[in-house]
Amino acid sequence: MVGGVKMDKLTIKQVRVLNDLSQKQMAFKLDMPLGTYQKKEQGRSPFTFLEVVKICEAFNVDINKIQVD
Repeated sequence: MVGGVKMDKLTIKQVRVLNDLSQKQMAFKLDMPLGTYQKKEQGRSPFTFLEVVKICEAFNVDINKIQVD
């Protein structure tokens, strides 16, 4: 809850942390170099739609519950 408002969307980082994965492990799951994953998680480069779909499928998360900025 933030400022009295329930937050119902998860960031990719939250999905990773909730599943107890390191950035290196997540990058491996997505078949991308660690540096590329880090840039995406930090918002310096966007995740593609297919990458988001792959994350949702891997962790059984509804795509509508993912916050991608």
